[in-house]
Amino acid sequence: MAFSTVNSDRSAIVSVLSILSGTERFASIPIIASVVRASKIANPPVPRYSEAWQPETVFAHWRARHTDGVDTVLSESDARGLAISLFAIARFPRVSDMARLENDLVREDPEGLSYQFRGTKESGSDGSLTPRMWLPWRPASDGDPFLCPARALLVYRSMVAHKRKASARGLFLNLRDGSSIGAERISKCMQEVLKAAGIDTSVYKGNSGRMAGSSAAIDAGHDPESVLSTGRWSSRAVFNKFYNRAQSQQSRKRAASVSNGTAPPGRRARASQPSSSA
Repeated sequence: MAFSTVNSDRSAIVSVLSILSGTERFASIPIIASVVRASKIANPPVPRYSEAWQPETVFAHWRARHTDGVDTVLSESDARGLAISLFAIARFPRVSDMARLENDLVREDPEGLSYQFRGTKESGSDGSLTPRMWLPWRPASDGDPFLCPARALLVYRSMVAHKRKASARGLFLNLRDGSSIGAERISKCMQEVLKAAGIDTSVYKGNSGRMAGSSAAIDAGHDPESVLSTGRWSSRAVFNKFYNRAQSQQSRKRAASVSNGTAPPGRRARASQPSSSA
């Protein structure tokens, strides 16, 4: 059995037991840990993708579909797809983290949007918040203001505000009943965009935006350390093995040479984050 399957099953079992018991001690039970370690040794994880799709393919899809640019009137479904796909490309979060992006934690400021994720994979706690991160407005001089990820998120949020249930904490909603949607549905929304853009979805799944966006940022010459920090990778080795599919050999070498670790969190890191058009 593949390591990823064993690890996913372990996480599901531990989560259920933790909820039922009110403790998180099951994750450290020796026999569970030893089974996971043995599986990793016997079936080491391998990269899912050998190369990345190009974000420009998704941008071209949205340009062709919405020829009126910034004044285009979107359907709610399109607005959600645009927001999810642009955010995935610009900030390369895990799909599970996009499901943990709460509406109240996305805030507008003069330079763009700031946001936090709650209860991420690495935090080990449902209530823990990441440091606040920033998504700047895409400069008008870049053209295509319609493709500004920060603006797309705000437009989408405004369009569906009337549907939002009081209990819906997540930014992304089920458009029928106003409830929050989870990682599986967000991944499906992303995959629908990829398919519409002509990207082979038998190969690339909804989680591939993390790989494609970060690889494009490396190819565009962004500081590898800021790419690691923005995507919240704690390991240079993991990023280069599983996610970095930059086309340029020079870009790959530059990313491989970055020191392990991440840039300091906080507002002063804002300027070093990859631009929204990455």
